[in-house]
Amino acid sequence: MKNLFDLATKELSQDAILRWIFENWDDNDIKDLVNDLLKEFCKFSDEKIDKIVTSSQWKHTDVSILIITNIRKVVLFIEDKTFTQEHNQLDSYNQHIQKCENEEYDVYKVFYKTSTIDDDEIKRVESAGWKIYDIEKIYYLFKKYLNSSNLILKQYAEYLKKLFEASRNEEKPTSNEGNIDILKWKSFFKKNLFLY
Repeated sequence: MKNLFDLATKELSQDAILRWIFENWDDNDIKDLVNDLLKEFCKFSDEKIDKIVTSSQWKHTDVSILIITNIRKVVLFIEDKTFTQEHNQLDSYNQHIQKCENEEYDVYKVFYKTSTIDDDEIKRVESAGWKIYDIEKIYYLFKKYLNSSNLILKQYAEYLKKLFEASRNEEKPTSNEGNIDILKWKSFFKKNLFLY
């Protein structure tokens, strides 16, 4: 069977999979992943989730997630990228997010990019106060779900593995047919720059 995410490679597709994961927080096949992500993104420990609600494009931020637990209310904002760069939008988003921080919510901001991140982009994201997750960190979060019984989750983890492997490529690619190949070429040139 073809992997859905080889076809759904755009940021809107990634918004959808992230929302789908968090909206299924109480599903037996998904809840461990949700807990893993919340531990990583929001410093969860022994909290019990009572409710999760997601939305797209709140004040242009890709994914907003409201999490109500037995001890607090949390809002997680995720700005996700596939193969494009952050273009100075995070400071603008911060102005809207600051209103949530002034209320009764613990606020977390994640820049989630399923590709590599260059030094200039890292500086922009860090100066805006967002926690960075590149393809390497993301893949390690999803790696243990490569054999998930849930087909969608399994395919997403498999797709992330392809991206991760492409981002570590050292051999000269033999094609240039899509985003995976672009990642392979970028990695090849980065690792072999001294040859040219």
